[in-house]
Amino acid sequence: MKARIAAPIVALITLFYVASALAQDWKPLIAPDELVALSGKVDLIDIRQVSGGAGYDAGHIDGAVSAPYPLWRGPPGNPGQRLTDGELSMLLRAKGVTRRRPVVIAFLGANPTDFGAAARVYWTLKSAGVERIAILDGGIKAWVDARLPLTTQPVTPNPSGIRTTFSNRWLATRDEVKAISGGFAEGMLVDARPDAFLSGKTKHPAAKNAGTIPNAQQFLFTKWFDGKKATVGGGLLARFRKPDGDGPVVSFCNTGHWAATNWFMMSEVQGIDGVKLYPESMVGWTKAVEAVVTQ
Repeated sequence: MKARIAAPIVALITLFYVASALAQDWKPLIAPDELVALSGKVDLIDIRQVSGGAGYDAGHIDGAVSAPYPLWRGPPGNPGQRLTDGELSMLLRAKGVTRRRPVVIAFLGANPTDFGAAARVYWTLKSAGVERIAILDGGIKAWVDARLPLTTQPVTPNPSGIRTTFSNRWLATRDEVKAISGGFAEGMLVDARPDAFLSGKTKHPAAKNAGTIPNAQQFLFTKWFDGKKATVGGGLLARFRKPDGDGPVVSFCNTGHWAATNWFMMSEVQGIDGVKLYPESMVGWTKAVEAVVTQ
């Protein structure tokens, strides 16, 4: 009788200590070999396209659930628009995501722009209340380069019962951005885009006007990476210093994609408090007929 009682108790204690150790050691970027060591302890979401030479169907990490990046985005006319609470809850339930179980995001790993997709999904999951999230550093490319196996066996997730209310802790609204831009509130606006966008030489097809938000400063999203790689590796190539004051640092770009990389590196990797993402970015800003300037 004692043995029957003791075994479940031992199992629960073991599970508690494993979960505690996992929480203490958790970090926002996970190398391929580290992901191998976590096999069976995390949920893996693959955000690549479903089919094609570099798609999920061509080969994915064993156990990975397909959840292509467009599912996490707004409509073509405003792709940076965040999902509603209802839309996000439905997506997370369908993919089997819960708040407590860790989630690792796998992406292609082709270049720094590709990294932005993983960062945007990470921001979405964090804002939805998922407690532990990580990005596979270097994506599927790094996994393959490490000579680790892929499978073509699709995964059908067990739906979860999660219901989400999107947090505004890491979200900057247009009104907040407008107040900072106009000098009515403390804060710093950071444009993640290349020079051609800030100078007005080019713009996103869905944006009404070219240029940038008044009083914004540039911090190019590619600074975090070594050349064309999508791997951060052992250390950051760039460092960002938040200015003195209580106001937030607001990261934006065209549609909240490149800006998500800046948000992730500043907030999650450097550990800077008060960094927010303006998800609709320049497309949403110009569609609302807000002022732009060129630099």
